[in-house]
Amino acid sequence: MQHVGHGREGGALQPGHRAVPLPAQRQEMPDPFVTRLLLFSASAGALFGYDTGVVSGALVQIREELSLSTSDQSWFVASTTLAAAFSALASAPLVELHGRRPLLFMGALLCVAGSVTAACAQSVAALLVGRIVIGCAVGITSMTAPLYTSELAPPAVRGLVVTLNDLSIVGGQLLAGLVNAVLYYTDERGWRVAMALSALPGLVLVLGLLLLPESPRWLYLRGHTSAAKESIGQMFAGSRSGGKGGGEGGEGGGERGGEAEYVAMSTALDDERLASGPASAALDGGLLGMLYVLWSERALRRAALLGLLMMAMNQLSGINAVMYYSGSIFERDFGREAAVWLAAACDLAQGVGVLISLLTIDSHGRRLVALRSACGVVLSLVGIVISYAVSFTGQRGMTVACMMAYLVSFGAGLSGVAWVLNSELHPMRVRAAAVAQATFVNWICNYGVSQSYLGLAGSIGNANVFGLYLSVAVLGGLAVYHYLPETSGLRLEEVERLFHEPYPQTVAVRPQPRTEGAALLGTPKSPGTPDE
Repeated sequence: MQHVGHGREGGALQPGHRAVPLPAQRQEMPDPFVTRLLLFSASAGALFGYDTGVVSGALVQIREELSLSTSDQSWFVASTTLAAAFSALASAPLVELHGRRPLLFMGALLCVAGSVTAACAQSVAALLVGRIVIGCAVGITSMTAPLYTSELAPPAVRGLVVTLNDLSIVGGQLLAGLVNAVLYYTDERGWRVAMALSALPGLVLVLGLLLLPESPRWLYLRGHTSAAKESIGQMFAGSRSGGKGGGEGGEGGGERGGEAEYVAMSTALDDERLASGPASAALDGGLLGMLYVLWSERALRRAALLGLLMMAMNQLSGINAVMYYSGSIFERDFGREAAVWLAAACDLAQGVGVLISLLTIDSHGRRLVALRSACGVVLSLVGIVISYAVSFTGQRGMTVACMMAYLVSFGAGLSGVAWVLNSELHPMRVRAAAVAQATFVNWICNYGVSQSYLGLAGSIGNANVFGLYLSVAVLGGLAVYHYLPETSGLRLEEVERLFHEPYPQTVAVRPQPRTEGAALLGTPKSPGTPDE
């Protein structure tokens, strides 16, 4: 089988591979569309963040009102993540069959239904049902939203668009923490209000979807060429960039930009489909068909393994042991009132880190951002382990300081890079399955951490638990150094090339700055950089 791709040794094409032909000039999308896309990404992240973050502070009140045992508490936290894992995996064939937008609408409606059920729960069973429904909503949106936004976003800001989803996850968690803290003082049953407010992000997500078109890449591959052209037309509506020789701006510039983008997209997808041969039938072969293709081709398998590594590292380095149980961790040392506010401070600390990632992931590149974050996470975890293992004056203060440093470091790279990479590593014929399995692994690892933390902390102590998270961070950081290529600035159809030979010898090679990136970010093109 002939693969679409090239090796990057000396910048030359390797024998047996051919580059995807692209038009002479790429067109930047207009600011109004990028703004709508950013707002949608933010609302999808807020749904994810609030629904997962509300459990930490609310658990303090729920435990008393419904008399939750330790097992009940673990299941209350873990039921959402387990439901999210399997719903994310089940979404892959649905998102290929019905499109990205219908699945996102379904996720939003499930969010509303689960929120109402949990808020009105009078028993542990009813509460768990509500959280499971919310978990299905979160699983669908966490898998589909990055997939959808990456297919709509221009390459120069794709990292920003997907990372904004991650920032909004943390923002939703912070909002949940603040809501819990305020309701703690105003109402003994304030957790019900906090749970009911989970419906709001779902309603906002519906409004955001009404302003965006279906993915033109999905439409084209399903044979809806007219709809794909119309979708791209909506994306470029209002653009004044007619490209080189485009003349006056206005509507004509937008039409020319949309036509050029359609040519680039259709040419690349046709070339990919030709090169894949019978494997392109995986689009209609369901989840198992896509997974078979994904794991049977070397280049695709390399990308899949890297995506799974990033997702496993994202969770097994311990982030949700802190995010879900921070209230319980701090309550023992600082009392209940202080613990609620410190849990909210944890959300703020991670938010600061993700904001750093948001500002650097496109300009500094995925690789540098991930490596820098991994180093910070390792050093912070070392501090946490020491603070639990050694008794000294200021021990509790060091624990809090190192946890905050850990959250900032994690947010500044590992939090968002995993989602960005999995949204862009894979070609269209297996993209849904690849993103679904990566999201499934993320949630299963999330479940493992959230379900096991209380038991492990009670049996082997916090020092050893965080030591386990430290070992994962060290091994994961080394794997990132050796195997993560730079993907920023590349079209989605170009990223697949990075996993052909010679891999991983060229993982540190950074793509050249692109004209589109300079135009979108308002920076001048480097002298001597040719038009693409």
